[in-house]
Amino acid sequence: MRPLLLIVLAAACVQSPEPTAPRAEPLTVEQVRAPRDNRTSVISGLVTKREGGAVMLDSGGPNQIPLVLAESTKVTLDDQPASGADIREGDLVRAAYRLDDGTGEPVALQVVANSRPPATAKVQAPPAQSKPQK
Repeated sequence: MRPLLLIVLAAACVQSPEPTAPRAEPLTVEQVRAPRDNRTSVISGLVTKREGGAVMLDSGGPNQIPLVLAESTKVTLDDQPASGADIREGDLVRAAYRLDDGTGEPVALQVVANSRPPATAKVQAPPAQSKPQK
């Protein structure tokens, strides 16, 4: 009886091997890449530099932002139709853009530029009212 008990105990102690999981294949860059944002966004800033078909904008953040001006970009300068080549350093720019699918750079769809500071409204103080005397 004792040998039978030892065999049962030995069989109970032996664990069956767990099934091995299939080996995971390495992921490709395309599988882990974040989806592109194809929405239209807006930006505004001061043109600090021109480089070929792009301008660098200072929008108040820590880094300047490149904005590509394509041939198809609709441009107005001082409320007049213009082209991307008419935009100069120091111009104030507001632009609608999309990120390019290939490079990820912002490509302008429409640009409104001002070569001179925008006019500010003059606010006059209301006339002083005299206080009734008691």
